[in-house]
Parts: sequence; structure tokens; C-alpha cells
Amino acid sequence: MAVNMSLTDAKLYRGTAGSTPTTEVTTVKDVSFSVEIGEANISSRASLWELTEVTLLKAELTLTFNSDDSDTHLAALITACVTRAAIALKIVNKTSGQGLVADWKVTKMPTEQKLESEVSVSFTIKPTNYNGRMPSWG
Repeated sequence: MAVNMSLTDAKLYRGTAGSTPTTEVTTVKDVSFSVEIGEANISSRASLWELTEVTLLKAELTLTFNSDDSDTHLAALITACVTRAAIALKIVNKTSGQGLVADWKVTKMPTEQKLESEVSVSFTIKPTNYNGRMPSWG
């Protein structure tokens, strides 16, 4: 599923797990958001063609920040990672646009320390059902 997000209109919001995120994350450098649909083979021996049915939706969010000790959004994501806690995030294609709101868990946190650029921290984040809240699109 392609989500049309222009550089200036896309918005990312953060909040406490279980709540609707309302604080805009303005310090994020790069955002990558993807939605995939799983698939199951439903063919039988009588099928002439391989038949497919769609299954579960899968979402993944990758965020990159420049390392900054005073960045509260970066600190919140680092804390969520090392404590394995959920964090509420909402990503939309514009201020009043459509997107995914969910509680998320950090699954990766690589740090890049390149010779000729600023230190950066990235996060790979996937939805969870923390507190029984399912991800929702809207």
C-alpha cells in the first residue's frame, strides 16, 4: 500500500501508550513507513493456478534522529527500547490526514557514527496490542 506523504505535510505524533498521541515530533530527521499485507496460498490439487488470499496487515515505521541529549522525543524512544515499553505514535500524511495510530514497540535501535556526519540514532518500530488497543487507520 503506497501512502502519499510529502516532506512538508507528513506528521508524526507521540504520546503515552494507551492514549491518542497529540505531541508532534518535530525533531525526527527521516521517516519511513510501510504497510504490507500478508498472503496465504489457498490452492488445491484441483487448481490450475496458484491462488492467493490476503491475510494480516503488517506495519513498520523507521525513524532517524540526529543524536541530541536535549531531544525529549529521542529520549522517550531510547527509554521505550531499553525498557521494552510501548509508546503511542500516530503517523499521518498531513495535519488532518489519514494514517495509523497505535501503540508501538521498538525492535531495533542502530546508531551510526560516520566520519563526516553527525551521529544518528534510528529506530525500527512495529505495532503491538499493549493494553488491548489494536492499531487503527483513520
